[in-house]
Amino acid sequence: MQQSERSSINVETARKCLGLIRDIAERGALSWDPDDVGYALQELSQVLLERTGTQDRIFEPVPAGEIEDLAALYVELDFVDTGSQSLLRVMDATESRPTRNGVQAEKPAAAGAGRARKEAFDATG
Repeated sequence: MQQSERSSINVETARKCLGLIRDIAERGALSWDPDDVGYALQELSQVLLERTGTQDRIFEPVPAGEIEDLAALYVELDFVDTGSQSLLRVMDATESRPTRNGVQAEKPAAAGAGRARKEAFDATG
């Protein structure tokens, strides 16, 4: 198999993996059951940790109310979310905007929006 073909397959597999992560995260985010919320977050964390080569079980599925340091996790994920918005490669309104699956990309939030979301999160919980 040629490297470009393997690379193309890897990119497609990576997209499928991200799709599964999205689906699992969405089910957890939409659930009213604290066990389901905790399961989704902890299992995703464990699987991603195992990608580093460790086989230690660090993240156990527990109800969301029992997970420690969620505010710190939120801040880190918000940072990744803000940074990943640039993946859409949104251009100025004067330029043609790229599309994803035929849908025009939206302009990402301002750089300080992450901080504002964290403050809103802290105020609610």
